[in-house]
Amino acid sequence: MLDQLKQMKNLRDQAKQLEAMLEQESVIGTSSVNKVSIEMNGNQKILNINIDPVLLNPDKKPELEEAFKEAHVDCLEKIKGLMASKLTGGGLNLPGQ
Repeated sequence: MLDQLKQMKNLRDQAKQLEAMLEQESVIGTSSVNKVSIEMNGNQKILNINIDPVLLNPDKKPELEEAFKEAHVDCLEKIKGLMASKLTGGGLNLPGQ
């Protein structure tokens, strides 16, 4: 029982360490037409958004919405890769490594 509690505490500590590491990293996702870019940190917090002024026209609302979704998905995919690299080779001593 005491061993299990130590393991749980160790996993919590490692999760906090990973969260701190990911907070220091950032990725930029872009839309397919490169008119919207989103910068997020590794914990999926939006740090910056850039929108091409052309898309700020009310007539371009559907294009802006689509571009924003594409940039967001691109960011999330990059963050998944970042997380995987931190988990597999980032220096954390996770069980099973």
